[in-house]
Amino acid sequence: MTTKRLLCIQSSVCHGYVGSRSATFPLQLLGWDVDVIPTVELSTHAGYPVVYGRKVEPDQIADLYTGIAKANPSGFDCLLTGYARGKLGVQVIFDTAKQVKQSKPDTFWVLDPVMGDNGKLYVEQDVIPIYKEMLPYADLITPNAFEAEILADVKITSLDSAAQCAKTLHRLYKMKFVVITSFTTSDSEKEGSLYTLCSYSENDQHFEAYSFKVPIIKGLFRGTGDLLTALLASYMGDPKRENHEGLFLATSTAKALSSVHAVIRYTAERMKALGLKGVHPSETELCLIQCQNELKNPPHTFKPIPYHLE
Repeated sequence: MTTKRLLCIQSSVCHGYVGSRSATFPLQLLGWDVDVIPTVELSTHAGYPVVYGRKVEPDQIADLYTGIAKANPSGFDCLLTGYARGKLGVQVIFDTAKQVKQSKPDTFWVLDPVMGDNGKLYVEQDVIPIYKEMLPYADLITPNAFEAEILADVKITSLDSAAQCAKTLHRLYKMKFVVITSFTTSDSEKEGSLYTLCSYSENDQHFEAYSFKVPIIKGLFRGTGDLLTALLASYMGDPKRENHEGLFLATSTAKALSSVHAVIRYTAERMKALGLKGVHPSETELCLIQCQNELKNPPHTFKPIPYHLE
């Protein structure tokens, strides 16, 4: 039996579950052989009072890929890229991705354009043009609302504007698949929920969009976006995936959202059962080990709703 192979290039922590630590174990559970190149090596995520560690220099990232490519000359079925620090860090991810694609052109690239959230950039401005240059090479991108707005220059205030934003991303950058991972509207905020929207387009001739309404579970849970993107990579990057492009993206997003929501719910319920208030960041770390079944067998929590632009 051939093993599915995935290369993951993103942040790494020693303790907790964000970045590659949030991605690797779920991917392995789902049958992937995962190689990891860290872009930063930190003791914990940035929500802890004190964080130790270092940035991995761009030339070190390039060296690591050179070694991996020699060890695995057959290439990868899927490439997953996330956070990198600074312009040169993002550029080396781009350069590496092009080498991965050159080695095996049908490698499915899932690109999480990590730039900021909730209206705030946490990368330098000069990173944005590099991401815009990268997008046409990717197969699936997973921006949050803030990142999607930056890349498309379309403000998201409603489901219709989110779909318009996704359509603009397809038109500008020509990728097949977009998942805007989370956004709120005035109505959803009142209801205590958020939306996810996924879309498929090819050659500007066809556009499909599907929406999901997701109840918000109160708490500050880090690594949820990294987990969602990893699960999407597992389903969409599978070389044996179905060819019903738009519908397959919709069902894949439904499964990924259902697993992530189940992990968050379990984590929140565990905190409540133990009397934890989330005062210390370690109390809110995702319970991935305890939720192996939810990751391997997603509950049928969410169903895609076709969305048609007005």
